[in-house]
This record gives sequence, structure tokens and C-alpha cells, in this order.
Amino acid sequence: MTQLELLDPVAPDQAAPRSPTAERLDRLDEMLSRYLGPTVIRAMADDDVTEVYVNPQDGAIRLDTRSRGKVASGVTIDAHRVEMFLNAVAARLGVTLTSDSPRLEAELPAATFAGSRLQGFVPPVTAGPAFNIRKLPSVIYSLDDYAGGGTLTPIQCVALQKGIAERHNILIAGGTNTGKTTLANAVLREITDRFPSERLVVLEDTVELQCSAQDRGAGRLSWRRGLSGACKGYGLGLLQPSQDRG
Repeated sequence: MTQLELLDPVAPDQAAPRSPTAERLDRLDEMLSRYLGPTVIRAMADDDVTEVYVNPQDGAIRLDTRSRGKVASGVTIDAHRVEMFLNAVAARLGVTLTSDSPRLEAELPAATFAGSRLQGFVPPVTAGPAFNIRKLPSVIYSLDDYAGGGTLTPIQCVALQKGIAERHNILIAGGTNTGKTTLANAVLREITDRFPSERLVVLEDTVELQCSAQDRGAGRLSWRRGLSGACKGYGLGLLQPSQDRG
């Protein structure tokens, strides 16, 4: 008679060791959460919140939400803590915030911040340390959703769908917080829904676009001063392998 061998569950101390990079990200995530405090961390877990920001003049934590628009949290954060938060992120990137380099743009760790995009500022570009954290969208809308909600007219929706089908170039432009990334994600969704077997290449300076294509290449470009030539070469290198869209 066949005998079955029962395997003991793996004890916690026998679990696969985490990589040094993962451990460093965990420590950074914990440090950033401590600097920002519970109000910001709760906002990061709230799907209704799209942005969290602090202005330099009062240190008030404000939220941009889907249901209520911009609202005050009623909580303030000390300027010194904001500065420590920004310096910790900058150190992770190997840069230093100074009067000559007072602006920071980065992606925050995945565990608590889910890769949210950070823009930070210190004097003299602002009166005091300030930041804006923009969360990645929790829902990817389709072009049909845009038309159904009245954001696009049926004619505009069909024009975009036709452009995608015929492989036209599509330029999406607009001011800050006008929905460029959300619309670009809708275009990417249309491409992947219509052409699931095509290979896509996505190039970004900071990861914001969400592409569900199974066959995709992705690159991250840094546009810091002095790197434009290297970035151009890197981008061209990514596009040289065969791809259907880029």
C-alpha cells in the first residue's frame, strides 16, 4: 500500500531569506511612515484619496479625494519632519536636496505607498519644505467608460479607437492634475484589449502608466541635467528589439 509522507510546515525561521534590497526598502518604508505619521498613512490606504499634500506656509495635511474634492485633514505636520522625510527619499536616490537642487521627484516604496509618485520642494523654491504624493489609480477606465460618463463624446471615443486600430500617433497633453495619466491608461487598456498578442514598450521617467499587456517592455528614463544623451541612447536601445507599439 502506498504511504503518504506528511510534510511539516516551514517554520518562520526556515522561510526563504529576503534579499538585502528588499530589506532596505522595508526599512525605508518604515522610516518614511514614521516621519509622515498616521494621518498620511491612513490616506494612503483610502481608495477615495488620490493625492496627499502639504503646503509650506502652514504644514496642514490636505487630501484630494474622488468624492469630496480637496479637503483638509485637520492635522498639521512639523516642517522638520517633512524635511527629514524628503531627505530620506533623496538619500535613497543618491541625491541631496540643497538650495541649488531644491526639487525632488521619486517613487515611494510599494509596501505602504504602492509606488505613489512624490514631488518634494525645499527653500528657496518654496518658503519651507513641502510635498505632494500622487497615488497610482486604483481603477483603470476604458474609453467606453469615458464616453458613458460624458467625459468624451461618442465621436471622440470612436476617433480614439480608430486611431488605435490604425496605429496613429496619439499625443496627450494638458496641465497638472487634468487627467493625462488616467486617459493614457485608458488608451493602453484599449490597445491591450483589442490587440492582446502585441508587444508594447513603455518608457517613463517616473512610473505612473499601468499596462496589463503580457508581452511588454518597460524602461525608466532619468532626465537629470547632463544625462540627456545617455537617456536618448537608452531609449533607442529599448526600441530596437522587435515591438508592435512603443
